Amino acid sequence: MDQLPTIGSDTGPREAVPVVVLSADGNFTGTAMQPLGYVQVPLSVGTPYAISPPEGSRMVLIKPEGADMRYRDDGVAPTDAVGMPVSDGESLLYDVKLDQLQVAAQASGCICNLSYYGDAENA
Repeated sequence: MDQLPTIGSDTGPREAVPVVVLSADGNFTGTAMQPLGYVQVPLSVGTPYAISPPEGSRMVLIKPEGADMRYRDDGVAPTDAVGMPVSDGESLLYDVKLDQLQVAAQASGCICNLSYYGDAENA
């Protein structure tokens, strides 16, 4: 189930992505993040796609549409049956090992939406 806050707009409800930086102890650092890029990737069943974040990326918002997908970040490619599942329409905000992140569709028709974010002062 999607847990992002929802706001109203002229075209209906839309998700609001709160993108801020927390310190290791969980406190707000006051550092805002800014968008660094967006890509939409059609995924093939069981064929891994390696995420290629833009320079300066600290996190990626991942949202599959059309079908479920799986991801892995341990250097092993996901398949349609192995990896952490992300359901169609679910959002995942990921901020660890972006350079090792791979995704794969569990069924045909999966499109992976990726939005990258980085520090506002470094962009």
